[in-house]
Amino acid sequence: MSLRSIRRAFNAALMVGVALVALAVVVDAFNLGPRGHVQKTDATLVTQPIPFGTIPAAQEVQPVTTIRREPRACPATALMPFGGSLTAGVDSYRGSIMVSMNQRRIPLDLVGSQRSRPSTGGDPDHEGYAGYTIGPDSAVDSNGRPASLSAVIDSTIKKSKPDVVLILTGTDDLVNAQAAASLPSALTALITRMKDASPSSLLIIAELPPTTAHPFGSPLVSAYNKRAKLLADIDAFDSVFFAPTNEKLVALQFDPTVDLTKDQRQFTPEGGRKFTVAIEPVIAGAIVRDRSRRCVGIPKQRTKASVVPSTLPPEGAGSDPGNEIDESDFVIKP
Repeated sequence: MSLRSIRRAFNAALMVGVALVALAVVVDAFNLGPRGHVQKTDATLVTQPIPFGTIPAAQEVQPVTTIRREPRACPATALMPFGGSLTAGVDSYRGSIMVSMNQRRIPLDLVGSQRSRPSTGGDPDHEGYAGYTIGPDSAVDSNGRPASLSAVIDSTIKKSKPDVVLILTGTDDLVNAQAAASLPSALTALITRMKDASPSSLLIIAELPPTTAHPFGSPLVSAYNKRAKLLADIDAFDSVFFAPTNEKLVALQFDPTVDLTKDQRQFTPEGGRKFTVAIEPVIAGAIVRDRSRRCVGIPKQRTKASVVPSTLPPEGAGSDPGNEIDESDFVIKP
């Protein structure tokens, strides 16, 4: 073999070798393997920090712990005390109920066209008429002047625009034998007229307290209270409520000879305080119900009154009859 042939064979072998080495590098670089075989790769990503310039320190941020929200404006509940002598008297529940609601921090404003400041002080507004019977419109007093509660509804309700009306009446009717005979029917007409005059108001009919001539459980007192409860039961709009108070008054040893004036028409100071203890949880509940429907953002809580303000006499022994108003919608706590 000539030298030229040897040199050609060497160059060819060298080129094949270089090609094989290049192929091996390509296979390794692209992680290529036999068809159908997946090469295992390392899942760990290792990075090296890239040097930047000087990074300024972050400014200190104070943590936010409280978000203040301004309370939405909601006027105090406008409560109209409505009735006859028990409501108009200066020793009625009107003065002590304001003290009680203030202690509970429940906003209350008494409204009405009549003004007489309670003996304990406070809001003088009310819609109580001494000597007035429930009805009819033609009723007059001994001097021939109008003496019917039904006759004053249209003008007073529309003027005062109460959110809640507490109806405490019937005692003047018991003293007036002629009016006493028609107590249930007169109450029905009164409530119907009041609902027509102010359909958005919550009406509370307080149980009729006894007198010396008509004690607890007497026919006339029972007939009135049964009618009041019936009117609340048949109300389809949950706007009329019955407030049972007599069982609590029995527990408080309410005595008409001591807790009512001699004419049996008005509370004495002690009688007014006892009645306040009996009616106070119902009024508190009605106010909260009213605010829950008028004021946005007031959460409902489900609880029941268990604390009696210290300024009022203790309730004494006896079971709590509860309220005919649905307490599940009320916030009744101090």
